[in-house]
Formats: sequence, C-alpha cells, structure tokens
Amino acid sequence: MERGIAQANGGGGALATAVKGQLGGVMMWFTPNQQQIPDPQIRSEAGRIVADALAMQTWTKSSERSFGSTLDTFNADSATFVGRHCA
Repeated sequence: MERGIAQANGGGGALATAVKGQLGGVMMWFTPNQQQIPDPQIRSEAGRIVADALAMQTWTKSSERSFGSTLDTFNADSATFVGRHCA
C-alpha cells in the first residue's frame, strides 16, 4: 500500500526516500549474519538479499531499473529465503 501511495505522489523517488531510511538497520544486522551461514547455498541465497538491499541504497532516479522493481525483487528474495529457511 505504501508503495502505491508513494509512486502516485512522486514516483520512485518518493518511494526510495521512504524505504532507504529503513535499510541501514537491515544491512547492519543482515550482512554480518549472512557471512556466518555455514552452508554455501543458503549463504548465497542470503547474499541476494544483501545485494538487493545495496541496490536500493544506491538507487537514483537515473538508475536503469525503477525503485519499485528493485523493491519487488528484494521482497521476493526475502520471502523465498524466509519460506525455505526460517519456517
């Protein structure tokens, strides 16, 4: 819902601003913990989430992909990881 409102009120830039403020905590917690996962396949899956978060942190209006698309990828990768490894 927040994504739709932000995009309607200024596109990806407004959405990016709303989300970027919340990414620091995710990165501070998830990046070092991702490195501690002993299984290489699971660590690789977690690495995609880190890469997605980094892509959102560095996103600009001139980026090739829309911020909404980048956020969708982050959400999908996160949901897949949780479904496989955290249930």
